[in-house]
Amino acid sequence: MTAVLRPSAVSMPELGSQLKSTSLSPARRAVSKRKMPVGKGLIDWIRLCRSKGTDLTGVGGVRITVTPEQLAQHNKEEDCWTAVRGVVYNITAYLSFHPGSVNELMKGAGIDCTVLFNNAHAHVRISQTLAACIVGDLVLPPSTSVCPASPMTALSLDLTFSSTGREVADNVRTVSPASVNENSISTLREVANETTDESDSGATSEAENRLSLTGTSYQNRRNSRGCRDRPSPSYKLEQNDDTISLTINTQKQLLKPSEVITRVVDGKFEALVLLEEWMYKITMGLSDRQVGQCTVATKDSIAVITLRKKLCNNWSDLHDLPMTDFLMPRTEHNNKFVSCSLKAVESVTHNSKLFTFQLPDGAHMIIPIGCHVKVKAHDELTRSYTPVLPISSEARDDSTIKLLVKLYSDGRMSRYLSSLSIGDQVLLGEPEGSFSLSQFDSSNEVVLLAGGTGFTPMMKLLRHHLATHPAKPCTLLFFNRTNSDIYYKAELDELEMRNPNFTVVHILSNAGSDWQGVKGRLNKELLIEHLPKPATAQHLYMCGPIEFTQGLITMLMELEYPDSSIHPFT
Repeated sequence: MTAVLRPSAVSMPELGSQLKSTSLSPARRAVSKRKMPVGKGLIDWIRLCRSKGTDLTGVGGVRITVTPEQLAQHNKEEDCWTAVRGVVYNITAYLSFHPGSVNELMKGAGIDCTVLFNNAHAHVRISQTLAACIVGDLVLPPSTSVCPASPMTALSLDLTFSSTGREVADNVRTVSPASVNENSISTLREVANETTDESDSGATSEAENRLSLTGTSYQNRRNSRGCRDRPSPSYKLEQNDDTISLTINTQKQLLKPSEVITRVVDGKFEALVLLEEWMYKITMGLSDRQVGQCTVATKDSIAVITLRKKLCNNWSDLHDLPMTDFLMPRTEHNNKFVSCSLKAVESVTHNSKLFTFQLPDGAHMIIPIGCHVKVKAHDELTRSYTPVLPISSEARDDSTIKLLVKLYSDGRMSRYLSSLSIGDQVLLGEPEGSFSLSQFDSSNEVVLLAGGTGFTPMMKLLRHHLATHPAKPCTLLFFNRTNSDIYYKAELDELEMRNPNFTVVHILSNAGSDWQGVKGRLNKELLIEHLPKPATAQHLYMCGPIEFTQGLITMLMELEYPDSSIHPFT
């Protein structure tokens, strides 16, 4: 699916993203109703950003560093730069596309407008919305500079870390991965908390004395009090005859397994940990050694990565293997592809199939709810698809990725996928997109509106909602052409029977004479009948073809549903 065209009242989506749920905060409602001139809508901005040969940065597309003095020189409508969260954007071209007004954006012209932006648009992913406009990074005075690149180190149990986050092998008490239990994780967390509870007096604490071997990196952090948002991860490396264990202390609460990605690339094992707007990356050379299955477990701020060895033996040179670790902004990370094998193909409807791909050895990649992945064919053709999970209670398999694909006779990617045989290799990218699951969970009543293949992101949402909040009402309005086009109708009907708070309404635009359900196309009367009143509606999630989503948003706005309740996937 491509980006969705929708009225300007809804916040700008992530460019190039198939699945990003967006909404407007109440603060934006006053300026969100401006009627956009012809040629200045969302789809026009997307086309401009994707136009070949178009340089919206004004600096040739080469990322540079910008001082506040240099930034201040670009403060006019015909030459307008602004800075948000340390990144400088050339918003000259975007001024006329902004849903609010030129005057609104000019408030941040030539200055660091992070505070203004956070107050009004904190929910907007500006680094993706204006990705084509990034000039470079804002260089701040020393008193407010970004923290040094080397990550903060920590001490856990009897383990000592070097100044780069790696263990000093001579001082390590090696334990098996199984011994990293709740007690050891708790101890690691307590020590990490102890090292970060710094007093304003600057007195030397016991924890600081215990970190004497890592004084350089610890002192860097103490001198950077303006950089509290910057995470300070560290790691330790262990082994037994069967496995390698990599334990990472992220100092981020409630780390999820889906925020850890691993893979083997060019003879190196890579581990990526996603930390809000940062990424912590660890690479370890394997020196021709073969590894097998990789599993990830998380608890609080700790991630334990267990990598199985193909040959069971002790790697005597484990701590001599080439290894690096560093922290970087996520905007600087280039999405890489992993080669996955086709494991199974299953027909779902007369023109759709479910493809199951097996992750390779050493890879761990759970696709978060609301995210998508790119599929690359051998000729560099790429398309974005939403990985799905069975909507039933069937156990999930984190070693595979399932894609529900509609087949088109003239579709290059669907024809390519249909030509594959079991065991063939396909390139899958890392998860992309953003979705606020906490916002979804906070709603007292959830409404899902899906048109055709727009049902794919709803599958994970529905499964999650019924498993975690079965007492909260949930309604699915599912629009299709004919009865044979409905995905998993029998399973949906069974879910409705088993869950008294779940309602599914099937709407067919080209129903046969034997159809007993709702007939017709999307219209306001149908929405009035099946949706909660605008005054009580909290969250309405929708996905489908461009025309479907655009028309749906227009109708909801005309029915005066709050901007904050409208969440289109694009």
